[in-house]
Amino acid sequence: MTKLKLIDGWKNAYKYISVQLAAVLVFLPTLLPYMGDIALYIPSNYVQILGAAILVARIVQQKSLTRKECPKEE
Repeated sequence: MTKLKLIDGWKNAYKYISVQLAAVLVFLPTLLPYMGDIALYIPSNYVQILGAAILVARIVQQKSLTRKECPKEE
Protein backbone atom coordinates (compact mmCIF):
# COMPACT_ATOMS: atom_id res chain seq x y z
CA MET A 1 0.00 0.00 0.00
CA THR A 2 1.26 3.45 -0.87
CA LYS A 3 1.96 5.74 2.05
CA LEU A 4 0.11 9.03 1.86
CA LYS A 5 2.30 12.10 1.88
CA LEU A 6 0.93 15.53 2.76
CA ILE A 7 1.67 18.48 0.50
CA ASP A 8 4.29 20.99 1.55
CA GLY A 9 2.65 23.61 3.71
CA TRP A 10 -0.43 21.50 4.45
CA LYS A 11 -1.16 23.67 7.48
CA ASN A 12 -2.02 26.51 5.09
CA ALA A 13 -4.32 24.39 2.89
CA TYR A 14 -7.34 26.40 4.05
CA LYS A 15 -6.12 29.18 1.73
CA TYR A 16 -6.73 27.08 -1.40
CA ILE A 17 -9.99 27.66 -3.25
CA SER A 18 -10.52 23.93 -3.80
CA VAL A 19 -10.29 23.26 -0.06
CA GLN A 20 -12.69 26.10 0.71
CA LEU A 21 -15.21 24.80 -1.84
CA ALA A 22 -14.92 21.27 -0.48
CA ALA A 23 -15.59 22.57 3.03
CA VAL A 24 -18.75 24.31 1.80
CA LEU A 25 -19.84 21.06 0.12
CA VAL A 26 -19.34 19.15 3.37
CA PHE A 27 -21.02 21.62 5.74
CA LEU A 28 -23.83 23.03 3.58
CA PRO A 29 -26.27 20.15 4.16
CA THR A 30 -25.85 20.61 7.91
CA LEU A 31 -26.37 24.36 7.72
CA LEU A 32 -29.34 24.44 5.33
CA PRO A 33 -32.02 23.88 8.01
CA TYR A 34 -30.67 26.87 9.97
CA MET A 35 -30.43 29.25 7.02
CA GLY A 36 -34.13 30.13 6.86
CA ASP A 37 -35.28 31.82 3.65
CA ILE A 38 -31.75 32.01 2.27
CA ALA A 39 -31.88 28.25 1.73
CA LEU A 40 -34.65 28.80 -0.84
CA TYR A 41 -32.10 30.45 -3.16
CA ILE A 42 -29.71 27.49 -3.11
CA PRO A 43 -30.39 25.27 -6.12
CA SER A 44 -31.32 21.63 -5.50
CA ASN A 45 -28.33 20.48 -7.56
CA TYR A 46 -25.80 22.35 -5.43
CA VAL A 47 -23.76 19.16 -4.91
CA GLN A 48 -23.09 18.85 -8.64
CA ILE A 49 -22.35 22.57 -8.97
CA LEU A 50 -19.89 22.62 -6.07
CA GLY A 51 -18.32 19.36 -7.23
CA ALA A 52 -17.68 20.86 -10.66
CA ALA A 53 -16.30 24.03 -9.05
CA ILE A 54 -13.89 21.92 -6.99
CA LEU A 55 -12.66 20.16 -10.13
CA VAL A 56 -12.11 23.49 -11.87
CA ALA A 57 -10.37 24.93 -8.80
CA ARG A 58 -7.99 21.97 -8.75
CA ILE A 59 -6.86 22.43 -12.35
CA VAL A 60 -6.79 26.24 -12.54
CA GLN A 61 -3.51 27.72 -11.42
CA GLN A 62 -3.93 29.51 -8.14
CA LYS A 63 -1.69 32.13 -6.61
CA SER A 64 1.13 30.15 -5.10
CA LEU A 65 1.98 30.70 -1.48
CA THR A 66 5.38 32.15 -0.79
CA ARG A 67 7.84 30.33 1.42
CA LYS A 68 7.26 32.94 4.10
CA GLU A 69 3.51 32.17 4.15
CA CYS A 70 3.98 28.44 3.67
CA PRO A 71 7.12 27.16 5.40
CA LYS A 72 8.24 23.68 4.41
CA GLU A 73 7.39 21.06 7.01
CA GLU A 74 10.28 18.91 8.15
